[in-house]
Amino acid sequence: MMRKFYTTGQLGKLLGISRITVYKWVKNRKIQGVKLPGGRWVIFKKEVERLIKERNLKELGIENEIKILIADDNVDMANSLKEFLENRNINFKVITAHNGFEVGKYLYSFMPNILILDIFMPGLSGFDILNIIKKDEELKDTIIIVITGYPEKENIKRAKEHGADYIFIKPFDYNEIEKTIKNIIKI
Repeated sequence: MMRKFYTTGQLGKLLGISRITVYKWVKNRKIQGVKLPGGRWVIFKKEVERLIKERNLKELGIENEIKILIADDNVDMANSLKEFLENRNINFKVITAHNGFEVGKYLYSFMPNILILDIFMPGLSGFDILNIIKKDEELKDTIIIVITGYPEKENIKRAKEHGADYIFIKPFDYNEIEKTIKNIIKI
């Protein structure tokens, strides 16, 4: 289930600040919060997104929006990874594609900073996508995290030769993917 609100503690943890700071933002009306019976405050996700768009992101300790495209024909895995990343990182904008042709379309319409790419998908393969990125001046700075359930040496070698920056073997830990992304963007 998608997170619809954050407690002051959850939002503080997400932003790397104290819950007291978040509480002060609510009290100073930098963020609209709702006081629950019992005295706890919650901040709706839409309110946090609105604030980020309206104000300087650095004021909240958040850098610019990070656009992530998850490309995998396993719809459940792609959607659950999307939900995991978005729920834990309000500056991550994540979309999914489930075949190589969708990936090709989103590379140009969404222009992701990071592509999480399965190498074996219907339509264009991950290797085909890697070749497109490698040859296109607009896309060449895209960070590519390859994910695969076929970790044979030849596949790994080929992915690296075609431009993969990182490689994860399925099943992988979502926390490790998140940690890698944060290291890439220096959070």
